[in-house]
Formats: sequence, C-alpha cells, structure tokens
Amino acid sequence: MRRSCALALAALALNSFTQAHTARGATIAPLSQTRSVSARALAVSAFGADSMEDSAAASDYTRFDPNIAVSANAPLDLDGGGGASASAGAAQDSLILPNRIFGIGSALADAFGTSGSSAQGLATSLMSVTFTIDEAAPYRFDAFLGADKDVAPIGPSGMISLIGPGGVLLSDSITAGQPTLEVSQEGVLEPGEYTLFVSIVADALYDEFTPANSGRVDFSAELVVIPEPASFLLLASLLSRAARRRSA
Repeated sequence: MRRSCALALAALALNSFTQAHTARGATIAPLSQTRSVSARALAVSAFGADSMEDSAAASDYTRFDPNIAVSANAPLDLDGGGGASASAGAAQDSLILPNRIFGIGSALADAFGTSGSSAQGLATSLMSVTFTIDEAAPYRFDAFLGADKDVAPIGPSGMISLIGPGGVLLSDSITAGQPTLEVSQEGVLEPGEYTLFVSIVADALYDEFTPANSGRVDFSAELVVIPEPASFLLLASLLSRAARRRSA
C-alpha cells in the first residue's frame, strides 16, 4: 500500500513538474518579425542591358528556409562576345520556438566585365524578431558573422544586435578590417520587449573604376532561454521524498 502511494506521489510530482516546466519554457512570445532574402543582378554594355531579381519573406512564425539565385549578362559586341555579367544568391534557415530563436544565412554576389561595360550583384539575408519575455529568465546567445574577403567598393557587411527594455545587450558588425565576428554571452533577460536583429549584405560591383570582384557573407545566431534551475531542484526533491516513503 505504501509503495503504491509512493509511486502515485512520484507520478504526480513528475506530472506537475512537466506542466510547470512547459509553462516556464514558453517564455518567448513573438510580437513581430522580418525574415527575408533578396538578390539582384544587373549587367550593362553598349549593346544592351540585362537584369534579374528575386526575393522571399516569411509570412508567419514557422520555419523559413528559402534559397534564391539570379544572374544577368550583357554582350559587348554584335557577336555576343565580351560584355558584363553578374550573379547573386541568398539563403536562410530560421526558426522561432517558445524557448529558442535560431537562424543561419548566406549572401553571395559577383560582377565581371570588360572595358566599356558595368555590372552589379547584390544579395541580402535578414532576420529580425521582436518578442517579449514574461518573467526573468537566464539566456545564452551565440552568433557568428563572416565574410570570405573584402569586396570593393561597398563589400560584404554584417550587423547583429540584441536590444531589450534595459538598453543594448549587444551591437556589433563586421568591417573590412574585421571580416569575422564570434559572439558568445550569457545573462538574464528581464521581463519586457526585445528585438534580435541580424543582417548580412554581399555587394559586388564592376565598372571602369572598380575591378571585377566577388564575395560571400554568412551568419549564424541562436538565442536560447534556459529553463529555471529551481524547477529541476523541485523535481529532485519531490522524487527523493517519494522514494524515501516507498522504502519506509
């Protein structure tokens, strides 16, 4: 009889913990979002011009995983030789979950040509999520921004920030002098409204002043709200108490 009661108490403790843990875990409540990719290619010569563009944007809070690519070509002579060409592509795979916001993305572009022509490839990948935290919660944030090389004149660029009710928790970017950035930080998110922002741009340009060039930028970002440790201590205490009653 005592054993049955102890087992019942253990089951009740586990069930209560599961419900409490689920409620405590669902601390990220999204308010708005902009998750998008875009790509544009343009080529111009004396005998014509060509352009192509594409884009995609998330319409809800489900997984967003587009992959787009465009290209453009313009001949320099009547035989179709020479001229200019450009291409661009962008991708992203992002998720917004009750205790986690995650995203990876890439943007790449190139532009080539011969004298008397011009070309540009431009690509972007953007992830911006505004959300609320209903109670103070420990968090971990890891991110990476990286460009394979500096591309003139604008070049690949990336920005990342996390802003909350108390101000800026993080704000940084990659530049020509700092082509990579790694972030890893922990802390406590106080109740309130937050915005996580990540943006990368690859811009390649060819004209009479700028040599042919190409480049790529990548990002990864993960914000995790960590379950309250007290919940696990409560579970351990309840199960230990039930085990002692069972052995009594």
